[in-house]
Amino acid sequence: DLALRADPARWPAQLDDLRAAADEVSGEPGLTCRTVKFFVDGILENRTAHLLECYHDARTRGLPNWRPDQLAAAVAACDAAGFDVHLHAIGDAAVRAAIDAAETIRESLRRGRRVTIAHAQVVDPADLPRLADLDITFCFQPQWAVADAVMTELTLPRLGPARERQYRMRAARDAGARLSFGSDWPVTSPDVLLGLRTAVTRQDADGQPAGGWQPDERLTLSEAIDAATSGVALQAGDQDRRGTLRPGMAADLVWLDRDIRRAPADRITDARILGTWRRGIPTFAARVSALAAVRPEQESA
Repeated sequence: DLALRADPARWPAQLDDLRAAADEVSGEPGLTCRTVKFFVDGILENRTAHLLECYHDARTRGLPNWRPDQLAAAVAACDAAGFDVHLHAIGDAAVRAAIDAAETIRESLRRGRRVTIAHAQVVDPADLPRLADLDITFCFQPQWAVADAVMTELTLPRLGPARERQYRMRAARDAGARLSFGSDWPVTSPDVLLGLRTAVTRQDADGQPAGGWQPDERLTLSEAIDAATSGVALQAGDQDRRGTLRPGMAADLVWLDRDIRRAPADRITDARILGTWRRGIPTFAARVSALAAVRPEQESA
């Protein structure tokens, strides 16, 4: 799906261009153009993410790219034009503005319109119960949910102890949000297995910290796999063709050398990819030597 970017300075004038771009792609095999992306705020590390309260280390609440009323109007206009909506929102104020905007198209959500909030790094606890009434997808980048140097030396000092809870995958899922996973490549590795391992352990590559960082936000492996497969398909509006293995689906497949559901969580990334298929057509095959090394009990589709 080719996403189009909404510009806060000229979005009303963009609508005709957005429709024209979508029409141009229509009918192209393997391509769609049905999503408009909004950058609601920036990032925490340079204090451009929009917070409800001032940063712990500066007298600023960040830099919102959209006023809440402006964002709601633009989301409603894109919905009326037939587009799904994807909102980059890092800070708790930005996430709240994104949820508020989604509420303006509540009826469209019930009819299948897709609203995705990407990253959702900091969410105010008061906003979690609102998710049960809205069919919103939270698209997390699970590799970020670790206490690495960026987190401990930059992010946490910006937020302070009162807002240290981040990437609340478990809380969002339990509150009623749909989950999907992305990598935010090229910022982060596109390795899906790394994302699964981190979502389940919330540990870095060295297995730190013991027990995981904010371990009550861990997902089960089954939940993480769903987010990386059927959750992504649902976010794209492709759930009737992709995301699950059953007759009639598109047969986008990955063959691993072991059943990761039976492996220790911290060994998920040891799995090797032996083959991939797109729409049932082979797109990758490992070397013969790698295939020969696989024991039958290791194989997993």
